[in-house]
Amino acid sequence: MRSGWRRVTLKFVFELSNKKLGAHATEPPVFAVSKYDGVVLANEYFDKRIASSRLDGYKLVNSDGWVYSTIHIDEGSISRNHFPYAGVVSPMYTTMRWIGRDDLASYFELLLTSDLAIRAYRDNAQGTVNRRRSVSWGTFSNLEFVVPSFQVQRRIVDLVSSVDSYIAALRQQADAARSARSAVLSELLSAVGDDWIQTTVGEVMSTSIGGIWGEDAGADELDVFVYRQTEFDDDGCLSMPSDAIRSVSRNQLKSRRLLAGDILLQKSAGTPNLPGRVVIVPPGIEENATCSNFLQLIRADATKCDSRFLFWELWLRHKSGGAFEFQRGTNIRNLDLKQYFAQSLQLPPLAEQQRIVEIVSSIDLAIQSTERAVADAKNLRSGLLSDLLSGAHEIPESYDRLLGAA
Repeated sequence: MRSGWRRVTLKFVFELSNKKLGAHATEPPVFAVSKYDGVVLANEYFDKRIASSRLDGYKLVNSDGWVYSTIHIDEGSISRNHFPYAGVVSPMYTTMRWIGRDDLASYFELLLTSDLAIRAYRDNAQGTVNRRRSVSWGTFSNLEFVVPSFQVQRRIVDLVSSVDSYIAALRQQADAARSARSAVLSELLSAVGDDWIQTTVGEVMSTSIGGIWGEDAGADELDVFVYRQTEFDDDGCLSMPSDAIRSVSRNQLKSRRLLAGDILLQKSAGTPNLPGRVVIVPPGIEENATCSNFLQLIRADATKCDSRFLFWELWLRHKSGGAFEFQRGTNIRNLDLKQYFAQSLQLPPLAEQQRIVEIVSSIDLAIQSTERAVADAKNLRSGLLSDLLSGAHEIPESYDRLLGAA
């Protein structure tokens, strides 16, 4: 153990609360705990109400109170309430208050969501099903961690907070660029010229791609990468699928082989509050790639329409909620594809389509560059935090002069 570090059992810095709301005249805010965002407003986080109609049995969480998910703490679902007001959480959560006198609560926020702590939760969780293994208060409160002195804790919190501020600034920069992209795209697509023609989405694309893998497919059994809507993001980007379906017969495949520039449309929106996403297949896609049956494959007619122009047109409509009117159903909202493809489309000449794409793509590249910087900064934070919490890296005492100046 490093000099000045000591062992701390959690029951000496936390006290169990678990006080229930009981009878109430006004409904308080309902919180949830996210492993990435900490304590959040449940209705905003899930985009719908998931709380019970009666909150009497829900547990109180005061401002600065602590809460963790008994069955998801091993994923990092533990946090302090940073809202300036109290709220309630589901009875499935454990609530507690900070009582530590010789330690810094903000240091323990870093410690208790770290890989070191998550390994401890997993090693001590009880139960047989991985997703339902729980960490009770009795188990949690007896966990022991080695921590540095209060002053070192303060240095660590300050240094990591500086990195967090840098990441937050990058995210704001990316968000501002996204807003600019939407505004520019909307203006470009609404500036209809005399040489634009009115058509429909269906008239500039095809969903009948032909043979599943074409005539040169070779073997009847193929190793196939399958893209699903879980690989979609809000920017219309497609990430690498996490697994492959092995030895699938061509006759079993309902979708088609994907090519760069193909557009994938999420047919099922999941809930009435989600518009459904649309993405474009990027260059460099796996040689054997197809998509889930829950996705609609669209391929633009290159003689009429640039696939990237069609993608941005559809993306903007989805982003602004334009897909809602084509949804059918109650719990599971599916797109009425016939009506969707009958949407009116103002189509400029190909040269103008490509000019619009170049303008929007230049902003998109700036967003992607900023997001890479965010990813790099998060990796830096992760490695730095691991070294600081373990004592592998020590912040010199001279850092205190910066703290004093701040």
